Amino acid sequence: MLTTTNRLIEQFSALAGLSSENMIRGSAWRFQEIGKRIERALGTCRIANYLLSNGSMNGIDGDELGAL
Repeated sequence: MLTTTNRLIEQFSALAGLSSENMIRGSAWRFQEIGKRIERALGTCRIANYLLSNGSMNGIDGDELGAL
């Protein structure tokens, strides 16, 4: 499973690199960039929600706040 996951990450990274290197900086590129930023924001919100839902604010230790 780890080998398959690593292979998928390599392929997705290659595809992302290909599109970022060879795409004209027009409206389609802007649309793709907006999508990437929305995905990153959603990921950040999910991580913050996970860290904050494991306990109340008083129960969060320094490691979780550092990760956040």
